[in-house]
Amino acid sequence: MQEALQWCAVLSRGGRCGRSRYIDLVSKRLSRTESQELTRAKLIESATRLYLENGYVATSTDQVAEAAGFSRGALYSNFRSKEDLALAVLDAHTEEQFQEIAAVAADLPPERFTRFETWLTKSMGDRRWALFKSEVALSARANPELRQQLAARDQLARQALSVLLGRVEAESGNPLPAAPETLARAILALAKGIAIEGLVDDEVSPDWIIDLVKKGLPQ
Repeated sequence: MQEALQWCAVLSRGGRCGRSRYIDLVSKRLSRTESQELTRAKLIESATRLYLENGYVATSTDQVAEAAGFSRGALYSNFRSKEDLALAVLDAHTEEQFQEIAAVAADLPPERFTRFETWLTKSMGDRRWALFKSEVALSARANPELRQQLAARDQLARQALSVLLGRVEAESGNPLPAAPETLARAILALAKGIAIEGLVDDEVSPDWIIDLVKKGLPQ
C-alpha cells in the first residue's frame, strides 16, 4: 500500500495523495468491464440492504440507485427490471449458501453434522431473508418467467444439499430415511416454513427440525 501511495504521489504531481485519492486514481484506470462489474456489485449490495431493511415491495429501483450513488439509468443498464435485480440479490445470497454447504461437505464426519446444524439454524433464523424471498415469490404469481427463474434456483439448492446428504449416507454405510433428493426437498421446505412462521410468532424455534434431522441422519 505504501508503494502504491508513492506512485500515487508521482501521478498526482506532488499533490496530496491519501488513501481516498489513491482509490480515485485506481478507479480511473479501471477498464469499462471492470467499472461495470463494480457498479453492478454496488447496486446489488445496496439492494440487498434496502430489501432486508425495508422490504422488497416497499423499495423502489430509484431508492436502490440513489443509495448506491448511481443514476436510475445506470441501474437499468445493468438490470432489465426490478425483478432482475431481485434475482441478482438472490444469486449472491445463494452463492454464499453454496460455499457454506461446500465447507460442511469438506469437514470430517465427526464435525460435519455440527457445522450442518449451525448452517441450518442460521438459514432458518434469518427472518429478513424469509420475508424477502416470500415477497419475491408472491410477485411471481403473475410473472411466469420470474416463477421459472425462482424454481430453477430452488432446484440448485436442493441439488447441493442432496449431494451432501448422499455423501453422509455413503460414508456412514447406513441408509437415509428417504432418497437424498427427497430428503433435501423436505429439509429445505421445512426450513422455509419455519422461517416464514417465525415472521409472526417470535416463539417459533428451528430446534425441533434440528432434532428431527438428527434422528433421521446416520451418525
